[in-house]
Amino acid sequence: MPQFAYDDAAQFITQTPRGAALVGVEMGGQPLETFAHPERCVYVLGAEDEGLPKSIKRACRHVVALPSIRSASYNVAVAGALVLYDRFMKRSRPVAPPPAHTPETHTLIVEPMASLQELNLSRCRLSDD
Repeated sequence: MPQFAYDDAAQFITQTPRGAALVGVEMGGQPLETFAHPERCVYVLGAEDEGLPKSIKRACRHVVALPSIRSASYNVAVAGALVLYDRFMKRSRPVAPPPAHTPETHTLIVEPMASLQELNLSRCRLSDD
């Protein structure tokens, strides 16, 4: 994996490698589950206590948020692992587009009967309601 060194955040923002998009990982962004990862990108994760600095967040082309049930934030290592796992899963198994139309549906109406022994498919009818 290539490594790059920068003197400060401004240099990092202006010299992203190979035209990669900056993707911030921060609360309040687009939900990760609906995010389409760019082909080339650099994921930027902030400090666990303060998040991303505003200048870095403004420079990001995308900002994504991680789903959470109990806590508003994750440890930075866990957050990075979740984002990379999501990228891997979406790239290895592309999601099929939804069907162009929904098939015609019918409602099955079963008339009341005295007992289960009387179950007879001739007593069932389809309705287009």
